[in-house]
Amino acid sequence: MKKFLTPTTVLSVIIVILILVVGVLFWKYQNAKATNPAKETSARIIQKVAKLYMVPTNEEPTVAQIQDKSKLDNQEFFKTSENGDYLLIYQKAKVAIVYREQINKLVNVGPVNIDDQANQNQENQQGQTAGAQTEQSSESNESNESNE
Repeated sequence: MKKFLTPTTVLSVIIVILILVVGVLFWKYQNAKATNPAKETSARIIQKVAKLYMVPTNEEPTVAQIQDKSKLDNQEFFKTSENGDYLLIYQKAKVAIVYREQINKLVNVGPVNIDDQANQNQENQQGQTAGAQTEQSSESNESNESNE
Protein backbone atom coordinates (compact mmCIF):
# COMPACT_ATOMS: atom_id res chain seq x y z
CA MET A 1 0.00 0.00 0.00
CA LYS A 2 1.12 3.47 -0.83
CA LYS A 3 1.16 6.11 1.84
CA PHE A 4 -1.19 9.00 1.12
CA LEU A 5 0.26 11.22 3.83
CA THR A 6 3.64 11.89 2.34
CA PRO A 7 5.27 15.16 3.35
CA THR A 8 4.68 16.58 -0.14
CA THR A 9 0.96 15.80 0.00
CA VAL A 10 0.56 17.31 3.47
CA LEU A 11 2.45 20.44 2.43
CA SER A 12 0.33 20.80 -0.71
CA VAL A 13 -2.93 20.52 1.29
CA ILE A 14 -1.72 23.12 3.81
CA ILE A 15 -0.78 25.54 1.01
CA VAL A 16 -4.18 25.14 -0.69
CA ILE A 17 -5.99 25.75 2.63
CA LEU A 18 -3.88 28.86 3.31
CA ILE A 19 -4.60 30.23 -0.15
CA LEU A 20 -8.34 29.70 0.36
CA VAL A 21 -8.29 31.38 3.80
CA VAL A 22 -6.35 34.38 2.49
CA GLY A 23 -8.75 34.68 -0.46
CA VAL A 24 -11.85 34.61 1.76
CA LEU A 25 -10.36 37.16 4.19
CA PHE A 26 -9.39 39.47 1.33
CA TRP A 27 -12.91 39.24 -0.14
CA LYS A 28 -14.50 40.08 3.25
CA TYR A 29 -12.11 43.01 3.71
CA GLN A 30 -13.01 44.45 0.30
CA ASN A 31 -16.74 44.16 1.04
CA ALA A 32 -16.34 45.80 4.45
CA LYS A 33 -14.29 48.62 2.96
CA ALA A 34 -16.89 49.28 0.26
CA THR A 35 -19.71 49.91 2.74
CA ASN A 36 -19.69 53.14 4.72
CA PRO A 37 -22.37 53.17 7.43
CA ALA A 38 -22.19 56.95 7.91
CA LYS A 39 -22.83 57.64 4.22
CA GLU A 40 -25.62 55.09 4.13
CA THR A 41 -27.28 56.70 7.16
CA SER A 42 -26.94 60.18 5.66
CA ALA A 43 -28.43 59.04 2.36
CA ARG A 44 -31.33 57.36 4.16
CA ILE A 45 -32.09 60.45 6.26
CA ILE A 46 -31.84 62.82 3.28
CA GLN A 47 -34.21 60.60 1.31
CA LYS A 48 -36.77 60.47 4.14
CA VAL A 49 -36.64 64.23 4.73
CA ALA A 50 -37.02 64.87 0.99
CA LYS A 51 -40.38 63.07 1.12
CA LEU A 52 -41.57 65.46 3.85
CA TYR A 53 -40.02 68.76 2.77
CA MET A 54 -38.86 70.35 -0.48
CA VAL A 55 -35.14 70.18 0.17
CA PRO A 56 -32.66 71.93 -2.11
CA THR A 57 -31.59 69.54 -4.85
CA ASN A 58 -28.50 71.47 -5.90
CA GLU A 59 -26.47 70.68 -2.77
CA GLU A 60 -25.63 67.87 -0.38
CA PRO A 61 -26.47 68.75 3.24
CA THR A 62 -24.32 68.20 6.28
CA VAL A 63 -26.04 65.54 8.39
CA ALA A 64 -25.41 65.16 12.12
CA GLN A 65 -27.17 63.25 14.87
CA ILE A 66 -27.96 65.06 18.11
CA GLN A 67 -26.09 63.17 20.82
CA ASP A 68 -26.42 65.43 23.86
CA LYS A 69 -29.46 67.71 23.80
CA SER A 70 -28.46 69.37 27.07
CA LYS A 71 -25.63 71.16 25.25
CA LEU A 72 -28.18 72.69 22.87
CA ASP A 73 -30.79 73.77 25.43
CA ASN A 74 -29.64 77.40 25.35
CA GLN A 75 -30.57 77.65 21.64
CA GLU A 76 -34.24 78.24 20.85
CA PHE A 77 -34.05 76.28 17.58
CA PHE A 78 -33.29 73.04 19.44
CA LYS A 79 -35.85 73.39 22.27
CA THR A 80 -38.09 70.60 20.92
CA SER A 81 -35.29 68.35 19.69
CA GLU A 82 -34.29 65.14 21.43
CA ASN A 83 -31.24 62.91 21.51
CA GLY A 84 -31.25 60.80 18.36
CA ASP A 85 -32.81 63.48 16.14
CA TYR A 86 -30.97 64.36 12.94
CA LEU A 87 -29.85 67.83 11.94
CA LEU A 88 -29.55 68.59 8.24
CA ILE A 89 -27.82 71.83 7.26
CA TYR A 90 -28.02 73.17 3.72
CA GLN A 91 -25.34 75.87 3.67
CA LYS A 92 -26.05 77.39 0.25
CA ALA A 93 -29.80 77.53 0.86
CA LYS A 94 -29.16 78.59 4.48
CA VAL A 95 -31.72 76.14 5.85
CA ALA A 96 -31.50 73.85 8.87
CA ILE A 97 -33.87 70.94 9.47
CA VAL A 98 -34.30 68.83 12.60
CA TYR A 99 -35.81 65.43 11.78
CA ARG A 100 -37.02 62.70 14.15
CA GLU A 101 -36.74 59.35 12.39
CA GLN A 102 -38.71 57.36 15.01
CA ILE A 103 -41.94 59.19 14.13
CA ASN A 104 -40.93 60.30 10.61
CA LYS A 105 -41.61 63.97 11.35
CA LEU A 106 -39.82 67.27 10.96
CA VAL A 107 -39.28 68.73 14.41
CA ASN A 108 -38.09 72.15 13.28
CA VAL A 109 -37.10 73.98 10.12
CA GLY A 110 -35.44 77.36 10.11
CA PRO A 111 -32.89 79.66 8.56
CA VAL A 112 -29.20 79.21 9.19
CA ASN A 113 -27.04 82.27 9.76
CA ILE A 114 -23.71 81.17 8.33
CA ASP A 115 -20.83 83.44 9.20
CA ASP A 116 -20.03 85.24 5.94
CA GLN A 117 -16.80 86.61 7.42
CA ALA A 118 -15.45 83.07 7.84
CA ASN A 119 -16.34 82.32 4.22
CA GLN A 120 -14.57 85.48 3.05
CA ASN A 121 -11.47 84.58 5.06
CA GLN A 122 -11.43 81.16 3.40
CA GLU A 123 -11.80 82.72 -0.04
CA ASN A 124 -8.99 85.18 0.71
CA GLN A 125 -6.69 82.39 1.83
CA GLN A 126 -7.46 80.44 -1.33
CA GLY A 127 -7.01 83.58 -3.41
CA GLN A 128 -3.56 84.28 -2.00
CA THR A 129 -2.32 81.10 -3.62
CA ALA A 130 -3.93 82.12 -6.92
CA GLY A 131 -1.71 85.17 -7.36
CA ALA A 132 -1.70 88.95 -7.60
CA GLN A 133 -4.89 89.28 -9.62
CA THR A 134 -6.98 88.08 -6.67
CA GLU A 135 -5.16 90.44 -4.33
CA GLN A 136 -5.91 93.39 -6.63
CA SER A 137 -9.59 92.49 -6.83
CA SER A 138 -9.83 92.25 -3.03
CA GLU A 139 -8.13 95.65 -2.72
CA SER A 140 -10.65 97.16 -5.14
CA ASN A 141 -13.47 95.59 -3.10
CA GLU A 142 -12.07 97.21 0.05
CA SER A 143 -11.86 100.62 -1.62
CA ASN A 144 -15.45 100.22 -2.88
CA GLU A 145 -16.60 99.39 0.65
CA SER A 146 -14.85 102.45 2.09
CA ASN A 147 -16.46 104.70 -0.56
CA GLU A 148 -19.96 103.59 0.46
